Amino acid sequence: MSISKQIFVVGMNGSGTTLLADCLGHGEGLFAFVHETRLLPSLLEAFPASEEPFSVDRATQLWERLCNIPVVKDQLGATLDSIPAWPGTHEFSTTVDALFNVLARAAGRRTDVAWIEKTPMHALKIDELSKRFPSSVFIHVIRDGRDCAASFHRRWRRTPMLTISRWVQLIQRARRQGQALGPSRYMEIRFEEFTENPEGVLRNICDTFSIEFDPAMTTAKTRKKTNQFGSQIVARDAVWKSYFNCTMQQKLEAVAGKALSEEGYSVSSEGESLPSRYQLKYWFVVDYIRQGVFEFVDDVRNDGVMRGSSRFLEKTRAALTQLRQIAR
Repeated sequence: MSISKQIFVVGMNGSGTTLLADCLGHGEGLFAFVHETRLLPSLLEAFPASEEPFSVDRATQLWERLCNIPVVKDQLGATLDSIPAWPGTHEFSTTVDALFNVLARAAGRRTDVAWIEKTPMHALKIDELSKRFPSSVFIHVIRDGRDCAASFHRRWRRTPMLTISRWVQLIQRARRQGQALGPSRYMEIRFEEFTENPEGVLRNICDTFSIEFDPAMTTAKTRKKTNQFGSQIVARDAVWKSYFNCTMQQKLEAVAGKALSEEGYSVSSEGESLPSRYQLKYWFVVDYIRQGVFEFVDDVRNDGVMRGSSRFLEKTRAALTQLRQIAR
């Protein structure tokens, strides 16, 4: 196993992290896992740096936890029976490297250069991830927050005001953590610029992080669920103008107008009135339940009533816990 770099593509949900990771993953020796692992930060806490190097038993426990991440398990078919051998000590980063090697082989790919992970909300965990993955780099994809809100609402019916509020906070926190790493490990790209000039942006990324550019990167071959991009990347910006009515546009700018303007996006007003913490939590719970319903329908359609019911109950219990916290 020879992995010289780990690439984390991060950003607000709906900002284009999947597209960018997919494109980079077409490079020679690069493997992109375009599903959200989501659990790496919690595993970092469960397997702290103070325990490194891990004993074989402890590394095996981490390996089993990694293999049981739902999206990983779906790709591998089942939890692997044993942890693979690799040179050197058992640390968090080397164990994750081993997992991505297995995933790459299962997909018929190699990871000689780097693996790519694209959980958007890892943007809030750059500091923690960078310490445990010393060779890692971070690409922060920034898109007009109103387009992120439109994307999230179209796909999951998420509350636009919650999405735009999270967008403001995420950019601030991710940038603060990323800039502390310096330009050799952190860079920002604009979704709008990327879709307008994919080759230019991809070449810049490759130059910054010493990766060989591959022309195959300029196509998005795995996005087959919709005709949004097809095989070639096409420019998409200001979707929000036709998606949201004037009233919602004004509400979004009342929350994030100033932040949008500072990021270079045109606005009618520069508002900065973030909703209260309780309002945000309420929207979060409502959205959480709504997503549970969508996932329940999908699970019932694909895997039957039992699995769908189990996941829906799990989502509902978590949402009720949030509601009780709000009521206090």
